[in-house]
Amino acid sequence: VKPVKNRRMYLYGVSLGGAIQTHYILNDNANTPFSAMVAYGNPFAPADTIQSFKDKMWGLYDIGLGLHLNTKLKASLPDLAKHTPKETMDIYRNGLYNESWRLTSIDSHIIAPMFGFEDSMAYYKASRISGSLHKIKRCPTMFL
Repeated sequence: VKPVKNRRMYLYGVSLGGAIQTHYILNDNANTPFSAMVAYGNPFAPADTIQSFKDKMWGLYDIGLGLHLNTKLKASLPDLAKHTPKETMDIYRNGLYNESWRLTSIDSHIIAPMFGFEDSMAYYKASRISGSLHKIKRCPTMFL
């Protein structure tokens, strides 16, 4: 994608979206058409962060965010089913209806398989951006 002359495009992402856009900038830094990026609340080292979700405040963050996300994912299942093989949808439904509704369970049973990872820990390790931020050269970036 080439930027339109005298136009600016910006990226803004929150949480997982912020991590995804940061990986995009890290992997395509020289060719990015974006003028700047803001990432809000994305985890820099998910494998380390997720343990805090489980341990702090009796796991309430893990439970609360998981419950909210579980509700949102269940509502999106009909749309997702239009573009997803039945076997894969069965895995997602099992994760949403038969497993724990904690965020960590959703990562294990929905998110990691959706992106082709063996398990949530492999997904967390691949999502790490800590230690790589110095590679962002072209796109001014602010993390909140």
